Amino acid sequence: MNNFKTIGSDGQVVYDLLGILITIAIAIAVVIVLLAILKKVFNPFKVTTQNDIPKEKKTMMRIVYSVLKFVIILFTFLAVLSLLGVDITGAIAGLGIAGAIGGLAIQDALKDFIQGINIATDKFFSIGDVINYNGYRGKVVELTMRNTKLKSIDDGSIRTIGNHKLVDVVKMSNTVCVTVSLSYDADMKYVYKVLGDIAEEAKKSDLIEDCVFKGTQNFSESSIDYIMVLTCISPEATLEGRRQLLKILQERLAEAGLEIPYRQLDINTK
Repeated sequence: MNNFKTIGSDGQVVYDLLGILITIAIAIAVVIVLLAILKKVFNPFKVTTQNDIPKEKKTMMRIVYSVLKFVIILFTFLAVLSLLGVDITGAIAGLGIAGAIGGLAIQDALKDFIQGINIATDKFFSIGDVINYNGYRGKVVELTMRNTKLKSIDDGSIRTIGNHKLVDVVKMSNTVCVTVSLSYDADMKYVYKVLGDIAEEAKKSDLIEDCVFKGTQNFSESSIDYIMVLTCISPEATLEGRRQLLKILQERLAEAGLEIPYRQLDINTK
């Protein structure tokens, strides 16, 4: 490191070292200020911030923030190495060789990075969306270039998943279909009236925007299946909204004398 060479007395070495340390301290202070400004600029794009910015734009801007933050820190690190007399060109070349050797070890990280870009640019999902990943239904609360953080709509648990694993996900909507199976013996006009009244009652819930009784869906072996379409205020409200509708169905069908068929096993003995 040429910066530490003794030019004159030992005092000169101390002087050079002190100058370098002051320069490094100033560089770090500048970076801290830049990161603080960057954070303030991108704060409106947090998913928790209440504004009219589309969630797709929030997702993209949070990824841009993550990349800019990484670039600033990386360039500062290289600048500090340069001040200390380290050959940056040699260091970068060394990193390239090390990267080639350790490529297999970091391939998942590279896949995460590439898939993170794909998720953002192709709009697979955005921060605030609810997705189903292998049966885990969660709201996207954070999306970086490496991973996606989900908050379960079932129990509130948090799960962090590498982006490269998110190749088969279902983006959930705020609409859910509910099938009601009733006996063939039930009068059709009576069934339509009862289920229509239930749909109107369900609309009174704070979680339910709309509930529509569509009519006959299917003729199964032991019952006629009717379909109801439930629209909730948000995707994460569909579970509780569906439970509320099922409760109303259970109560009103019992009051109306309409039974839900169930399989019975007849055993004949001789």
